[in-house]
Amino acid sequence: MNARNTWLTIFGVAGLCMALAPNAIEAKHAEPIPPDSAKGRRDHFHTSTEAVVAFLEAVKAKNAVRLRKATSVHAPNEAMPENRFLFRAILEQNLSGAELTALASELEGFQAVRPLRGSAGRTTYLVLKPSPNGRQFVRIFSVRWEKKTGWKVRDIGERRQLEKPVQGPPKRIE
Repeated sequence: MNARNTWLTIFGVAGLCMALAPNAIEAKHAEPIPPDSAKGRRDHFHTSTEAVVAFLEAVKAKNAVRLRKATSVHAPNEAMPENRFLFRAILEQNLSGAELTALASELEGFQAVRPLRGSAGRTTYLVLKPSPNGRQFVRIFSVRWEKKTGWKVRDIGERRQLEKPVQGPPKRIE
């Protein structure tokens, strides 16, 4: 058998497998989409920004499954003492509807702005909420890298009011 026939045989077998089970290859690598998530929406945790945005969107949607996926497994131990109960409840999915609604109202309107500082595998992230009267409220999210799952939120700082408004990144002049 020459090289050309060998390749045709290999591709012929692959084509036969695809004809018999077209979704087998995709199903092997794709994780199932939770039924209550947005159609086709998957959260990615490749950067700290994606982790913070996924956490805020999960809270906004009041989706306990997505909230759990965006939370670090180390959060119940590494968070501030007043937040440990919250993160333990999120990971165990024991968060009641009233507690989830309260968390959603606390974080309503906050937007991820930029990472502040970090070290290997850990960083803090600035999250702002603009107010109609010109004031700004800020929270600091602590985010960490987990080997198997990527960046996840491990703590949420207290809400504070800023004296001087935070400006966005400088505009590039061309």
